[in-house]
Amino acid sequence: AAIRSTSISPCGKFVVSAGFDRKIAKVDAVSGQVVWEFERSDHVFTAFFSPCGRYIFAGCIDCTLVKLDSDSMAIVWEHHCSGQVTAAAVSACGTFLCAALWLDKEGTSFLLKLDTDDGSELLLQQVSSAGKIWTVTIGADQAEQSQLAVVLGGEEGKIVKLGFSDFRTQFEVRRHARVWCTAYTKCAPPHRIVSAGSDNTVVMIDSGSGEVLWEALRPCAVHTINLSVDDKTVIAGGLDHVLFALDAATGQPLWDIKLEGRVWAVNLSAD
Repeated sequence: AAIRSTSISPCGKFVVSAGFDRKIAKVDAVSGQVVWEFERSDHVFTAFFSPCGRYIFAGCIDCTLVKLDSDSMAIVWEHHCSGQVTAAAVSACGTFLCAALWLDKEGTSFLLKLDTDDGSELLLQQVSSAGKIWTVTIGADQAEQSQLAVVLGGEEGKIVKLGFSDFRTQFEVRRHARVWCTAYTKCAPPHRIVSAGSDNTVVMIDSGSGEVLWEALRPCAVHTINLSVDDKTVIAGGLDHVLFALDAATGQPLWDIKLEGRVWAVNLSAD
């Protein structure tokens, strides 16, 4: 079954993956040996390590978010949501988690904020501008992380930036047919947001103004995107089985590698 999500532990020694086989798997990054597997009742759309590496968070189409102990696989908490969890992200400080929820019968999306310590709900708000949300990213417009923001995208093709404290819309930029993935720069300002979607494009925008800085056209839809640790390189892949790199400053191609299958998720270790 297809893997929908991957994440590398902060120490670089482990990978967590999740997907359509309903399993969350922790894997040794060197040997590829499975350390443990945790099965859910339905597809798992997203799974990732906490910034400290001690925990793993996962969101599932069965309307649950779960926090697992990375070593023992024990459930720390499980939060039952009002809709399917289609995307989620944790803040760099590890204190907050934001998740996109899809209510199928109503055809509406909500954004949920939780306290990662105990799974308590802090904020829940309907988001009408993005349609079904496929990507959630938490970033900061200041190096000291004092001004957090949430960036999301989905079926409506818009990159939407929201204030973290109140989920108030700061800007919307329509640059794709559908937005599959987003990433937020981590280093010193000026900060940027990179996105990719079903229209075969990768777009870099200014996170403050929403201004488009560059756009790169690819031969096929791009399903996953990420930034190198120093924010200088965009790494992405998609339906054409190609993993590729772009210069983050200009969008110019740097290299590409042909793989055996579609690229659904990409992550980079600190080293």
